[in-house]
Amino acid sequence: MKDIIIQNFNQIIDERCQCDVKHKLTDVLILITCATLCGIDTVADIVEYGEQKRKMLSEILGINKILSESTISRILSMVNAELLALCIVNIMKELIGEKW
Repeated sequence: MKDIIIQNFNQIIDERCQCDVKHKLTDVLILITCATLCGIDTVADIVEYGEQKRKMLSEILGINKILSESTISRILSMVNAELLALCIVNIMKELIGEKW
Protein backbone atom coordinates (compact mmCIF):
# COMPACT_ATOMS: atom_id res chain seq x y z
CA MET A 1 0.00 0.00 0.00
CA LYS A 2 2.69 2.50 0.98
CA ASP A 3 4.56 1.85 -2.27
CA ILE A 4 1.46 2.63 -4.34
CA ILE A 5 0.89 5.86 -2.43
CA ILE A 6 4.50 7.02 -2.71
CA GLN A 7 4.73 6.08 -6.38
CA ASN A 8 1.71 8.25 -7.16
CA PHE A 9 2.67 11.18 -4.95
CA ASN A 10 6.19 11.19 -6.41
CA GLN A 11 4.59 12.58 -9.58
CA ILE A 12 4.16 15.87 -7.73
CA ILE A 13 7.28 17.99 -7.96
CA ASP A 14 8.56 19.37 -4.68
CA GLU A 15 9.20 23.07 -5.36
CA ARG A 16 10.72 23.74 -1.95
CA CYS A 17 14.39 24.59 -1.57
CA GLN A 18 15.78 21.16 -0.70
CA CYS A 19 18.38 22.61 1.69
CA ASP A 20 15.57 23.56 4.11
CA VAL A 21 13.32 20.49 3.79
CA LYS A 22 12.59 18.73 7.08
CA HIS A 23 9.60 16.66 5.92
CA LYS A 24 9.31 14.60 2.75
CA LEU A 25 6.60 15.91 0.47
CA THR A 26 5.11 12.42 0.20
CA ASP A 27 4.77 12.24 4.00
CA VAL A 28 2.99 15.58 4.08
CA LEU A 29 0.63 14.57 1.29
CA ILE A 30 -0.10 11.22 2.95
CA LEU A 31 -0.99 12.94 6.23
CA ILE A 32 -3.23 15.48 4.47
CA THR A 33 -4.92 12.76 2.40
CA CYS A 34 -5.58 10.49 5.38
CA ALA A 35 -7.02 13.35 7.37
CA THR A 36 -9.18 14.55 4.48
CA LEU A 37 -10.55 11.06 3.84
CA CYS A 38 -11.58 11.03 7.51
CA GLY A 39 -13.64 14.19 6.99
CA ILE A 40 -11.13 16.69 8.33
CA ASP A 41 -11.14 19.99 6.50
CA THR A 42 -9.00 22.50 8.39
CA VAL A 43 -5.26 22.69 8.74
CA ALA A 44 -5.51 22.86 12.54
CA ASP A 45 -7.58 19.69 12.54
CA ILE A 46 -5.08 17.96 10.22
CA VAL A 47 -2.35 18.65 12.77
CA GLU A 48 -4.59 17.35 15.58
CA TYR A 49 -5.42 14.25 13.51
CA GLY A 50 -1.70 13.64 12.98
CA GLU A 51 -1.05 13.89 16.70
CA GLN A 52 -3.92 11.53 17.52
CA LYS A 53 -2.85 9.01 14.86
CA ARG A 54 0.90 9.33 15.43
CA LYS A 55 1.38 5.65 16.28
CA MET A 56 -0.54 4.40 13.24
CA LEU A 57 1.17 6.86 10.90
CA SER A 58 4.55 5.74 12.20
CA GLU A 59 3.93 2.00 12.18
CA ILE A 60 2.09 1.69 8.88
CA LEU A 61 3.38 4.61 6.82
CA GLY A 62 6.71 5.48 8.43
CA ILE A 63 5.70 9.05 9.22
CA ASN A 64 7.38 9.96 12.48
CA LYS A 65 7.04 13.74 12.65
CA ILE A 66 3.80 15.70 12.63
CA LEU A 67 4.03 19.04 10.91
CA SER A 68 2.98 22.45 12.14
CA GLU A 69 -0.01 24.32 10.76
CA SER A 70 2.24 26.81 8.99
CA THR A 71 4.24 24.06 7.25
CA ILE A 72 1.10 22.27 6.07
CA SER A 73 -0.40 25.56 4.85
CA ARG A 74 2.78 26.50 3.02
CA ILE A 75 2.97 23.12 1.28
CA LEU A 76 -0.72 23.12 0.36
CA SER A 77 -0.32 26.55 -1.24
CA MET A 78 2.48 25.32 -3.53
CA VAL A 79 0.99 21.98 -4.61
CA ASN A 80 -0.99 21.76 -7.84
CA ALA A 81 -4.45 20.84 -6.53
CA GLU A 82 -5.57 19.19 -9.78
CA LEU A 83 -2.49 16.97 -9.90
CA LEU A 84 -2.92 16.09 -6.21
CA ALA A 85 -6.55 15.12 -6.82
CA LEU A 86 -5.54 12.99 -9.80
CA CYS A 87 -2.89 11.23 -7.72
CA ILE A 88 -5.41 10.49 -4.96
CA VAL A 89 -7.91 9.09 -7.48
CA ASN A 90 -5.17 6.90 -8.99
CA ILE A 91 -4.16 5.66 -5.53
CA MET A 92 -7.75 4.71 -4.74
CA LYS A 93 -8.15 2.95 -8.08
CA GLU A 94 -4.97 0.95 -7.53
CA LEU A 95 -5.84 0.05 -3.94
CA ILE A 96 -9.38 -1.00 -4.82
CA GLY A 97 -8.12 -2.95 -7.81
CA GLU A 98 -5.69 -4.74 -5.52
CA LYS A 99 -8.52 -6.05 -3.35
CA TRP A 100 -11.06 -6.93 -6.05
